[in-house]
Amino acid sequence: MHFAFEDFVLDTDRRELRRAEAFVAIQPQVFDLIAFLIANRHRVVSRDDVLDAVWHGRTVSDSTLTTRINAARRALGDSGEAQRLIRTIHGRGFRFAGSVVELPKHQGRRLASSTAGIAVLPFDNLSGDPKLDSCAAGIAEDLIAALSRLPAFSVIVPRSTDAAREAGLDISRAAYLLGARHVLAGSVQGSGRRLRLTARLVDADAGRCVWSSRYDFPAEDIFAKQDDIVREMLVEVCAKLTSGDNAQIDGKGTRNLEAWLLYGQAFEEWYRFERVANFRARELFQRAHEADPDWPSPLGGLSATYREAAIRRWGGSLESNLEAATQLAEKAVAAGPDDVTAHIHLGNARMQMGRIEESIRIFERAVELGPSDYYALGAFAHVLPIVGEETRALVLFARSRNVRPAPSGPCLANEASALHLTGHREQAVKALRESVDLCDIADAHVRLAAAYFECDRREEARTEIAHVLACEPDATIDEYTRNLSFPDRQRLSWYQDLLRGAGLPEHF
Repeated sequence: MHFAFEDFVLDTDRRELRRAEAFVAIQPQVFDLIAFLIANRHRVVSRDDVLDAVWHGRTVSDSTLTTRINAARRALGDSGEAQRLIRTIHGRGFRFAGSVVELPKHQGRRLASSTAGIAVLPFDNLSGDPKLDSCAAGIAEDLIAALSRLPAFSVIVPRSTDAAREAGLDISRAAYLLGARHVLAGSVQGSGRRLRLTARLVDADAGRCVWSSRYDFPAEDIFAKQDDIVREMLVEVCAKLTSGDNAQIDGKGTRNLEAWLLYGQAFEEWYRFERVANFRARELFQRAHEADPDWPSPLGGLSATYREAAIRRWGGSLESNLEAATQLAEKAVAAGPDDVTAHIHLGNARMQMGRIEESIRIFERAVELGPSDYYALGAFAHVLPIVGEETRALVLFARSRNVRPAPSGPCLANEASALHLTGHREQAVKALRESVDLCDIADAHVRLAAAYFECDRREEARTEIAHVLACEPDATIDEYTRNLSFPDRQRLSWYQDLLRGAGLPEHF
């Protein structure tokens, strides 16, 4: 079902919310809440109705429900004060107040399709040589299979794209009927002993090509080159179609397609900063390393999972996890002396071991290697407050925003911490609310609670902590302050007092 209201479209088939042409990042439970309110917009729904539909009858605290209602309002540009779309009917429940139009399925799909929704059309064989049919089909099949494994993409099923091509539709018309915003198409042709493969990525809405490339190689090298070509295409497609973190995955360090795909999946899992996801990421990073032992990035990723386990006390001893994190980061730097990410992981490991001066030197080297690297700038900025350089940290965060105007949720949370330390409390609140809307990680909720509490917004602070405890009942002050950079014990105690006041437990 597809619902249009104001400049939004909610697609319940694809579970997507779009505003105009922009995809709205939204937590699954918040999506379910909005969809339920819209579907029942002709009546007031009670608290019990919402709990039955969204939580399936599980016991949920009032603060958790309030958190989800607030998140739904923020996603829709609404607020508790305005209640433009989601209204609270005191003593009775809630009602969706917007004017809603139910769209025909194909029309709703076109309006609501994800920015990263993509169709891969069968590649044309322009050579007239039937032997190249398998080459053209193989490239398209590999692209579909690879894109389907990357969480950032919604890929149209092959049988639909085959039907569109057989019907002789042009790219724009095919995209419309398939429900894809973007289409990847290409061709293969041969001349003697040489082959040429061309590919282009088309934005069907804008009616323009956003990327194209040409690959020339000897005919006998086609199977040896196929993985390289597919990987290079994927790197370009990721860079063009995603503004999130998957776009930052660097495929230049490996020629192994399987390693690259596994690394992308691992990165997505690790970036959730959750216990189970962290262990899934470790397994995937390990498989990526086994697929290409010479590529330093999976080693760095493995280091990050052990460092996270050390910070959070997620299994194993603190000492063994830090030792593993350090050794893996050292191996990553040895494998890639000029690899920016490897230096970031080593700097983080050294910092966690308390070797602060050495860590700072490593981060300086990372920024020297990648002066315009978003993660190098953000990672260095995150640790600088521990040596009392909060102002320098904010300068580096500003530089990172110049590199990438749409920052990631975790990096926004780190920038907000520096803002809070320097007394910019309201700016910290704003950044943390943006972070929560983007990725909804527990760290951001905890830091938002601290900022709210200091701004004397104590009820909101307690609501944030209630949300965290509902998801992670064993969350403690110690866990959520270990990965923050404080210049001295006095500032650490000040922050712990804020969290204590907001309701985060001291110990589990």
